[in-house]
Amino acid sequence: MTKNRDDRHLWLECKCWYPTHSVRFTLDRTGPLEDPEILVETLFTKTVWYRRIWRAIKYVFTGEMNFTTTMLTEEGVEELVKFITIYKVLIKVRKAKRTRIKELNEVS
Repeated sequence: MTKNRDDRHLWLECKCWYPTHSVRFTLDRTGPLEDPEILVETLFTKTVWYRRIWRAIKYVFTGEMNFTTTMLTEEGVEELVKFITIYKVLIKVRKAKRTRIKELNEVS
């Protein structure tokens, strides 16, 4: 399910509607001379307060972070488009099969 969409952001929610199951795609067009980037961000379940403090301390001393953002390369975007195209074809085939089964059931 699409949560909100504009020319730079696309939020997708899970079928289960659980509020922390979502993915956001952001089109980053930072400058006229820079290549645009697509960022993929996930929203994870909230963690308990002491884990957040532990992660902050770890970051201060080691610089290690738990990233929830991925920047797609051009090749990654092409692969994502191919993947979604295959998904769309499978959905069309499934709908056609359901329609055909429904037609056969109505005839008999």
